[in-house]
Amino acid sequence: MGNQNDVPKILKDLKKINLKKKIKIRYKKLSSGFYSLYFDMWHNGKRQYEWPKIYVKGNRNNSNTDKNNLKIAISIR
Repeated sequence: MGNQNDVPKILKDLKKINLKKKIKIRYKKLSSGFYSLYFDMWHNGKRQYEWPKIYVKGNRNNSNTDKNNLKIAISIR
């Protein structure tokens, strides 16, 4: 998941958010510098990923937008 020093705080908290959940919310850093959220789950003994096209920009100017996007991902999960 990349270097933890450059990851926004909102994404560092995913470990607490994912605790004891069957579907984990993960992130991947894109070449644009944004982070793409995705779902990581097991179904019928196979690992599957779903990419809902929800992005976190990770800078202070967009902190409210990032929080809302994370809330959307949690509600979809």
